[in-house]
Amino acid sequence: MSKSAIKLVIVFVAIGLGGLSALAQPAPEINSRQKNEVKKYLQRYAKARSDEEKEDAMIGLFRHGRGGLAFLESAPLKPDEQAAVEELKKVAPQRLGFDILKENKSVPLAPWSISYLKFGEICLVRKDDVFAGFVIEDSPEVATGKIKLTWWCQTGPAKKLDQAGGEKGELEIEGKKAEKPFKPNSGYDEYDFDFELGGTRHKLRFIGPAYFLFEPAPTWGFCFSGESKPGKLKNSDDSIVYVDARSDAVPRLTRQLQDYVYRIVPGAEPLNLSEAEKSQFAQYEAVQIFIRRQRRSSDLLVLIRFLEKNQIQFAEYHPDYIANFIREILPIDEDSLLISVGSAPSLEGNEYWEKGKWVRPKGKLIEKLRATFPEDY
Repeated sequence: MSKSAIKLVIVFVAIGLGGLSALAQPAPEINSRQKNEVKKYLQRYAKARSDEEKEDAMIGLFRHGRGGLAFLESAPLKPDEQAAVEELKKVAPQRLGFDILKENKSVPLAPWSISYLKFGEICLVRKDDVFAGFVIEDSPEVATGKIKLTWWCQTGPAKKLDQAGGEKGELEIEGKKAEKPFKPNSGYDEYDFDFELGGTRHKLRFIGPAYFLFEPAPTWGFCFSGESKPGKLKNSDDSIVYVDARSDAVPRLTRQLQDYVYRIVPGAEPLNLSEAEKSQFAQYEAVQIFIRRQRRSSDLLVLIRFLEKNQIQFAEYHPDYIANFIREILPIDEDSLLISVGSAPSLEGNEYWEKGKWVRPKGKLIEKLRATFPEDY
């Protein structure tokens, strides 16, 4: 799959079950190589003499998602191929998860950051001409609801975070014990803190043992920088991407992606839980979804973990199906979908799907895991 196809942003609005004509958003464009592949698999499907041959052809064709089917609808086809397309359109919603997306079950708004802020890491916030940041100083008092912040604030043209002429200060804040913990039964008391920065109130939540969730003020963008020194951070740095936490897209993706993975991967079976029980027993689910934003770029990283390697039948085409489903809700880069298997307490202790097989993580993958999931180390 090409980089241009991978980076297409597909926003799902409404998908009908009767075929591609009911799609409200245009399908992603596929390149010439992919068009040739889709046409090849369509011809195989049209000529198939058994259900097994049809299934093999469908697997290859559906790897290109809606883009492949949309291409076939507009391509010049022979009568038997046109009939094959009509058959494929009937099974596409189930295979590609259109019916799951159409359900669009209500999910709570997620104002908190989906990544965890750690001690000593500068979080940046920006709005209009205000460029500011803060860092939470390491202290054992955090476990009793007290934190200390160092902050910087610049106003006007692009500047370094700690440039002369800006403001700098320290805050000591006492938090309030959270009424509804984010991580029940973690062994830590969670605390909520609010503080003023850039003339606006922002919020933090301590979730233990050394990590926080952040909720910026409405309409403010934020970014976890991955830096500890303010001199390395500039308002003009294009590698720093600010995002708004207030969206239902990420929690919806978490919920719907899990449903889709259970459907397409043989051997993966969900627990029989009520809605009220799901959050409490999520760590025991056979399929677990983790979504984070990466440092500085704020790109999404989606990690899917299967607990039992021997129970599932994971195949070479599954990552393409999963990536296509994700892009119906949110954009994701080719390298930002990680699929792992194993029940090791540390993510690094599990195996990851690479080039058609399960392997132990190393090199850049370990660096990405450690940077994006600091709470795991």
